[in-house]
Amino acid sequence: METNDHNFKKASSYCTRKEIKQGRWTKVTLPEAHYIPPEGYRKGVHVGSVCPDFSPTAFNTYEWMPHNSSSNHFGSLLNRFGFGRCIFDPWNPNDFCALGWKSIAIVGDSLSWEHYSSLVMLLGLHSDPNDQFVSRRLKKNIITMACNNTLKLIYRRSDQLEYVPHVIREEQPQMLILNKGSHPVNDEIYKAGWQETINTLEEYEQNLTESGLPSLFLFRTTVPGHPQCEIYTAPVNNITQMEAVIANKSSYKANMLKFRWWEFKAQNAIWRIYLLHLGCEIIIFWMRMISTSDVLITIDLPTACIIAFPARRKCIIS
Repeated sequence: METNDHNFKKASSYCTRKEIKQGRWTKVTLPEAHYIPPEGYRKGVHVGSVCPDFSPTAFNTYEWMPHNSSSNHFGSLLNRFGFGRCIFDPWNPNDFCALGWKSIAIVGDSLSWEHYSSLVMLLGLHSDPNDQFVSRRLKKNIITMACNNTLKLIYRRSDQLEYVPHVIREEQPQMLILNKGSHPVNDEIYKAGWQETINTLEEYEQNLTESGLPSLFLFRTTVPGHPQCEIYTAPVNNITQMEAVIANKSSYKANMLKFRWWEFKAQNAIWRIYLLHLGCEIIIFWMRMISTSDVLITIDLPTACIIAFPARRKCIIS
């Protein structure tokens, strides 16, 4: 049985954000997939079949591996000889539930739905692919109870985050994960929308603090689509190469130009600068992404920031 002291030492050995940033995508074979998506995810979503083989005996995929991680084979060897390496543990639903959050709301577009749905299925629960459209059409929250009914997971389709006040009023979530997704607007509309959202969250965070409840706000930057996705069969570890492809409009088919993916990098930079002007502290960390698509090209971007508002305010922005 592990002692509290052992647990503390283990927690203090986890990879830092700086260590996580330095790494690469590595091909791995797992005993089985973390979950098998419903049929609706595997058929009809894309032209042709792009999903891998979800064989129950072995699952081939890619995982992010920090260079300094003890999960790295070289790092494991060094650990045996007493050289310290950081811990980058695989997903564990019990560890997640043990964090003790009571409610988490994920608000945004279809990208946010994919995160919500993936989290639900990683916790061993069912996710209906049609729920995101139900949320948009009926303007309602989608609710899933997880972790032995101790955690409420909430999804709301809201492409421009216009329904954040509704989610707060109806569910009062402790943690909010927000993303505007791939719905381009001009810079003025973009900044005005973030200003309104920040104002809402500042007021809500103060209410939670006065009630003695912890709060965490996560804003995700938008990772662009890839105009030449079909020619790749694995993640690429060269961010400069991938950004150049996205910035090159000649890489796009005619029907892709409307998404304006080449603008995302600049708009992601806008809200970072905007929040710094508000006196916020931004700490960039990198997110581990798991793909269930053989042809998905993953662009490894620093996609998340922790924001600490001055004085009393604390929140997470990704």
